[in-house]
Amino acid sequence: MHDLIFNYLKNKKISANNLTQKQILNLVSLSKKFHLIGFITSTYKLSDRSEHEELIALKKLSVAKNLMMMHDLKLICSDLNKKKIKYCILKGSALNVAEVYAPATRFFRDLDILVAKEDLKSAFKILNNLGYKYVNKFAKNRCDFLGTHHLPVMSNENGTFVELHHRATAQTHYKECPITENILKDKIFHKEIFIPNPSALIGHTLYHGLIHNRYSIGPIILFDINKIMKKYNLEKNTSNKYVSLLKLENELIKVNELFIDIENKNKINDLNYRLTNIRKNLALTEKESYKIHFFDFKLVLKKIINNFFYRKIVFTEFKYQTSRSSLKFPIFYLNELMVSIRNIRLF
Repeated sequence: MHDLIFNYLKNKKISANNLTQKQILNLVSLSKKFHLIGFITSTYKLSDRSEHEELIALKKLSVAKNLMMMHDLKLICSDLNKKKIKYCILKGSALNVAEVYAPATRFFRDLDILVAKEDLKSAFKILNNLGYKYVNKFAKNRCDFLGTHHLPVMSNENGTFVELHHRATAQTHYKECPITENILKDKIFHKEIFIPNPSALIGHTLYHGLIHNRYSIGPIILFDINKIMKKYNLEKNTSNKYVSLLKLENELIKVNELFIDIENKNKINDLNYRLTNIRKNLALTEKESYKIHFFDFKLVLKKIINNFFYRKIVFTEFKYQTSRSSLKFPIFYLNELMVSIRNIRLF
């Protein structure tokens, strides 16, 4: 992984013919886990050798899937524009619309659409009319319980997943979102779609990679920030309104310092330490288990003290879009409790 990060950021192209079978299998695994196939094929020259077949197949599948998702995104945004919905797309799809990367490099799993809270129900209805329903088949087709930052995941018959956001950050991290209003105010209309401005792209990328995700989402956060800076000539510029609002100034400075060192050096010996020094979850370690040990009394007690049962009620209302006063609610609630119990290990 470290070689991939260094070589991609260094813009080096390497022949994959010199890789061992174990290294190739590792690249396949990393690609599936972190959605890296575009970066892998941008760094390693693949050939028609049999050991490269799976990587080539992954690339073709990713290209086809993202073409379909971009087609669906254009249909959604066209209807949002017609109804004058105040919105802005986020994350991977926004980077593709902004042409931050060369084609078929930055793939994404779903569409993230930020909508002004007052327009949320109208946007939800538009998605319904386009064939999008909640992935959870037991959820009511309504948007009464908003969650910490977006509605439950929706999908259409193409398998395109959509998260309809009413905030750019989760309530668990910021009681009042410091950037939502600014993103919607400063957005740019590009190719008939509203996208964040460059500073917002960097700020939200930092938030999503360092704050929102408890565990590592891989090196894409570094690749994204690096490419955004190059696209908009923001290299070595650490002055950013959104980063300041999110209180991530130090993290951006450290990321920028890493980019400068990679540009000027032939090797970074302490890359994992540097990543950990930016944020612990940026280190490229294996994802920790969500399971907890029954005899880990401190952690179990912490969960209980932290309003575990009440939070589970709120989460159940959100997931099923069903009020706790509903006759069906106890069934859904017990099901969610059972899911939590299954995540407890005795040994």
